[in-house]
Formats: sequence, C-alpha cells, structure tokens
Amino acid sequence: MATKVDRGRQEEGYLLVHFSLLDNLVAAMSCPLCSQDGLTTERDYKGGLSHKVKVWRPTCGEYIFSDFSSPAGKRKNITKRVVLAAKESGRRYEGLCNFFSILNVPKPLHRQTFQQISTSVHRSAVAEAERCMKRAAEHVTATSTQENPGQLQVPATAISYDGTWHKRGHSSHFDVRVAIDIKSDFVLDTQVLSNYCYAVRVEPETACEIIYKCAFLHNCTIKFGVGVLKEEGEPLDEAPDNSAEHVNAHIDRQMTERMRAMIGHAARQDLINNFLG
Repeated sequence: MATKVDRGRQEEGYLLVHFSLLDNLVAAMSCPLCSQDGLTTERDYKGGLSHKVKVWRPTCGEYIFSDFSSPAGKRKNITKRVVLAAKESGRRYEGLCNFFSILNVPKPLHRQTFQQISTSVHRSAVAEAERCMKRAAEHVTATSTQENPGQLQVPATAISYDGTWHKRGHSSHFDVRVAIDIKSDFVLDTQVLSNYCYAVRVEPETACEIIYKCAFLHNCTIKFGVGVLKEEGEPLDEAPDNSAEHVNAHIDRQMTERMRAMIGHAARQDLINNFLG
C-alpha cells in the first residue's frame, strides 16, 4: 500500500533541493502512523529536472509518496521554465549548463531537447503575441473616431513605425519592424525581415556545377560545407519568393542606408562650415 500526500495543501512553485540534506531531514522524522524511526527516501529519475521522491516506511511496509517538481502529466513543466529563463536571460544552452555546473548539479537536459523546447516556446510566444496584437487592434478600432460615419468605417488613428535596423544598422541579419498606436502605445503588428536575398544568391545546383568543373580542369580538392553549400536551412520560415514584401524590404534597406548617408554628410558639412566660419 501507499499513502499519497494531498497536493492541494502544497505551495505552488519550485525549489532547488539538496538531496543529501533531504535524506538527513527525512531520516530524523518518525512515521506518522506507527511513530517509529527509520524513514528513507527513494528517487525515481524522470529526465531533465523532474524527480519523483518516495518515502519508505520500513516498519509499516509501505510508501509515502509525493510528486516533486511536477506530476507525471506535467513533469516537463519545470524543464520548459528553465529553458525559457535561459533564453530570456540571453544565456542559452551553454550558459544554462555552466549555471548548473557551478551549483554542482548534473547537466539539466540534452542540447537537442533544449532546441526542441525552444522551438515549442517560440511558437507559443508568437501565437500569444498575435492574440495580443489582435485584441489591441480591436481596441483601437473601437475607440478611434470614425471617418465618414455610415459609409466607409475607417479608424482614424496615428501609427508609429520603427525597426531595429534603424537603431543599429544592418549589423544583424534580421530586423523586427513594429507598428505602434501613438495614442494607446499598443503594438498593432510586427514583421521580421531578413537581409538574405534568396532571389539573387547562387543556387546550390549551380555551385555544384562550378565546383566540379574547377575540380576537373584544375585538379582541385572538393571540400563541402563552405560558401553557399553551407546554408543548410532557411533563416526564415517563409519560402523564398519575389513578392512585393520581398522587394519592399530591399527598397526599405536602400532608402535607410541612403538617408543615413545623407544625414552623416549634412552633419559633416555643418561641422566644416562652423569650423571655417
């Protein structure tokens, strides 16, 4: 037989437990039924950070068990929280392993598991962001003044549009564009752009033909994994196309670069004029 502890009486949350101290603490207690000493703990490793701890009562011949970390149906909850904390703090997998190594704790999870959970967390975050932006757009539509009442219902609101490339240039491969309602500061929409141009890059098949031709004519050594052939996956989920969004992304990049160059030229010219004047 086994006696299960009521989880409704336990506090929500997680704790880092030193198992040797836990064993000593349980050994110092007496059985709640027969009041005899000799209680011991047994741990069932579930993977990741989940452990199922059971207390063995030798005099009564049964277990007292409670699901630490989380029950079987939610045993990966703590692991997902740790992955999310690592990503939010910018430490990623290596930083997470270093953190647990400093605490003298075994590696929490495998790199592949970390990547799988990261993908799942990313999809959930994107879905939640889309729901929030949808509610924000509905709120702005309901509170904004309408032009041409009874005819074309158009929300009259001011929108601010900005992106990360405007702040730090094109040093990063991706740019996050944000449309913000000026009155309520609600984010209405976002878009992720890439400075990769799939329309004009060398195709892998053409690259293979060039490589084999050079190897045949010049007796070159073929070594894969460099250049264009190194791009095994797409940086973005969208398939490469020549749509208007793709063209507008290039136009926006060129306009931003030219405007920044004009501003820099004007600033340098003002500095020269002030120095000469």
